[in-house]
Amino acid sequence: MEDRNTRLSAFLIAASTIAWSGMQNLALLWAIGVAINECLEPLIAGKVAKQRTPSLPLLLTYAGHLCSGSTIWGAASLGLWLTGDPPAMTLGGVLLIGAMVHVALIYPISRVLLVATSAPLVLTLVALALLVLRDPAFPLRDKILLIFSVLTLLVYFMTVALSNMESQEKIASLAEANALQARQDPLTRLPNRRFFIEQVRELLENRRDFALAFI
Repeated sequence: MEDRNTRLSAFLIAASTIAWSGMQNLALLWAIGVAINECLEPLIAGKVAKQRTPSLPLLLTYAGHLCSGSTIWGAASLGLWLTGDPPAMTLGGVLLIGAMVHVALIYPISRVLLVATSAPLVLTLVALALLVLRDPAFPLRDKILLIFSVLTLLVYFMTVALSNMESQEKIASLAEANALQARQDPLTRLPNRRFFIEQVRELLENRRDFALAFI
């Protein structure tokens, strides 16, 4: 929920700036894309959260949803850059960098989600770099500085993302170990009543058929 509020706050500020600068069409298209993506967020994320071990199709759907969200932000950055207006180009670069930092801090929960959220933004960064390199209006010195800046940003992004992923994996491992201890009898290592109740509740929530034998 906090992540969603952060995204919406950043979007409202950036969209207002884009509309104020005279690009109402771009701001409107971006608003529609973000609105659709945010409406789907609680539906998809809610299903993932309800299942202890989400199915592969559901995980792929969630990864696709995250990929589409990053694509929307990347497309807005690229659209601002293509205007050729220096303030708009600067705003596009700021949007892209902000989105990449947000992804590096929030989404390194798993490698699949990290790739799904970061790939569109990295491709947008590469596209912007290629546009500058092919533009004769930029001198060679600026192009060299651009290459250095892009490489530095990518290294920083990957370093932060991988570091956060290691931290997330350690936290998940500790949480799994604590959960395992809570569901087992400490003496016999057999599943306890809590484990039984959780299994039955999960079967009922997923509306799966099951049989209960009482001896």
